Amino acid sequence: MERKRTGNEQRSPLKLLIASGLLALLFVLAGVVLFYSNSQSLKSANQWVEHTEEVLEALHQANFLTEKLQGAAQLYAANREPAIIRDAEGNTKALQAAAFQIGILVSDNARQSANVSQLSICSASLALTISDAPPDVSASLSSIEMCQEVLARMAQQEQDLLKLRRQRALHGSYAVTVISASFAFVSLVIMSAMFVMLARDSLSRAELGTAAVHANEALQRSVQALEHNVAEAELLSAYRDDLQLCVELSQVYASAGQFIARLVPGCSGTLCIINNSRNLLEEVLRWGDGGNEETTDIAVFHPNACCGLRSGMPRWRYPDKTAIHCAHFEGPPPSRYLCIPMSAQGETLGVLHIACEDELVYLTLQQRLSGMREVVQLTAISLAAITLRSKLEHQSLRDPLTNLFNRHFMEVVLNRELLRAQRRRTSLAVLMLDIDHFKQFNDQYGHAAGDAMLQGVAKLFQTNVRGEDTICRYGGEEFVIILPDIEAQIAFRRAELIRNAIANAVVALPNGIVGRATLSIGLAFYPTDGETIEALLSKADQALYNSKRNGRNQVSLADHSQIGHTSG
Repeated sequence: MERKRTGNEQRSPLKLLIASGLLALLFVLAGVVLFYSNSQSLKSANQWVEHTEEVLEALHQANFLTEKLQGAAQLYAANREPAIIRDAEGNTKALQAAAFQIGILVSDNARQSANVSQLSICSASLALTISDAPPDVSASLSSIEMCQEVLARMAQQEQDLLKLRRQRALHGSYAVTVISASFAFVSLVIMSAMFVMLARDSLSRAELGTAAVHANEALQRSVQALEHNVAEAELLSAYRDDLQLCVELSQVYASAGQFIARLVPGCSGTLCIINNSRNLLEEVLRWGDGGNEETTDIAVFHPNACCGLRSGMPRWRYPDKTAIHCAHFEGPPPSRYLCIPMSAQGETLGVLHIACEDELVYLTLQQRLSGMREVVQLTAISLAAITLRSKLEHQSLRDPLTNLFNRHFMEVVLNRELLRAQRRRTSLAVLMLDIDHFKQFNDQYGHAAGDAMLQGVAKLFQTNVRGEDTICRYGGEEFVIILPDIEAQIAFRRAELIRNAIANAVVALPNGIVGRATLSIGLAFYPTDGETIEALLSKADQALYNSKRNGRNQVSLADHSQIGHTSG
């Protein structure tokens, strides 16, 4: 009997070991299944977040088209230019295409179906009103406002949905982290129990210990990778939010440098933007250790000097892989660097150059290359949007030929200056100027020479007024200059100065021709000649007519008693 008990005692640890091994195997399988299931759920949640962001981007583009159409309708109401309608028709087609694309994107969201229908209706209605001859501006503006309301409503719903889906994704990431930590803890407990049971067997103990270490390291790497992914996603989300607050290019550059340094700590580099002539790239941002021996200054270079720009793809350069360096370094190039071209809407904007001073920075950049690409893309989109907005604002305020302010802006400025003069109880002068015999000049020398004459006169105006004065092209060869806070005698002398400057100037015309011009000027004052825009412009126009009737090349006042005489 004693011998039998001894045999049972010897078999008990073996049974316990087998049972423990089976239990560990089942736990590992369960943990793998659970971890995989949660990972798939997290992946799905992130995909829904990306889909919602894509919908929001499409809504943003559609809203941008409505803003362009609104500006075009207002501009057309002001000057009735047919070219504006042609451009607007193209934008209405783009808006209809955007509405169709939005309908496809939100087809999974039943709440948006009514909004999609309304957007299609208002965009179609807008296309009809724009295509009318002449277009009904008020109906077009009404359709635009309706489209903007629908887009705003859809954007709000998508923002709410995005917030909910981000919360789900965040909860999923937390769940995966908790499951991983729990799995690591239970695994450690099981391994410890097996280690105690196999304490008598040194060989088995060593094998189990090694297996436990490897499993723990793999688990830690998985947890670290997941934490890095979550941190990278949060950083990119914060960068998107930061870019939405930027209204100037310099703000985008500063934000990009800050977030790139946070995404890949220890790296250094530059952001270079292509100039308007598209023949040179100029450095606009530098971050990191500029004094490193391997990092040389990059100031200005030709686009062909960068291998990444030539290929149109991100391009790594590091030892033992390629011997070809980019040619935009003034000294010895870094041993490891990455050039990522930056483009938006099919147009190359610049290149991001990143130097890796050591192997750790190089490995970090490789791991976060997808995030870096997204940073570049977000930066390019923001730069393109700000540049386009600036161009549109310039076009809405400036006369394209002379680069002077247009008539619409003149009315805005004159109204503002009148209100300011009323508050401060100061005077205001309005000069209406007309180039004498311009039609005859245009008929004799051609429209190209006429345009050159208008441009030359505009430049002379700019050199003979004060910084606070506003010069506007009123229409054709007529101009208006607003002189705030000025006395009548000084305004009259200023008008004479401008008249003499034009009369004594020689303007270079095409084909080597030189031309001269004279001005007839009408001068009206606030408040003596009128207290409204209409009254002042009418008085100035009457004075201008008197200058022409009395022989041209002179300054006439709406009320001669203020000065006592006119010039001739």
